Amino acid sequence: MNYNMKGKILVLTVNGGGKADILFKNITITAVLEGGVIEKGGEPHYKLDSFKLKLDPKLIVYDMENIIGGRKDLSDEVNKVLNENWDAFFKETQLEFEEMLDQFFMHYANNVFRYVPV
Repeated sequence: MNYNMKGKILVLTVNGGGKADILFKNITITAVLEGGVIEKGGEPHYKLDSFKLKLDPKLIVYDMENIIGGRKDLSDEVNKVLNENWDAFFKETQLEFEEMLDQFFMHYANNVFRYVPV
């Protein structure tokens, strides 16, 4: 995925963007979906009204390119700190990350449900 980030991570000031690889290991995902059935073209279809995920990883490995704009040496060090403190970083970003995934999966699921009747 691609990212843009400006601000602070833990105690580090960051201003960069680029490619990010985030690997979740041994993760438990709880999903709560709410919705119902709607009529479309004379056929019933599912439609989600909400999609809420809760992520509980046992380990996360971050590899974020260019996190300190134009400074690979510092970006490598920030990635090292992130990976050593992955749990603290995840707690800081968990809500926004889960909300991003909620929106993505709800949109994707509703697009599938639009074409597939119950």
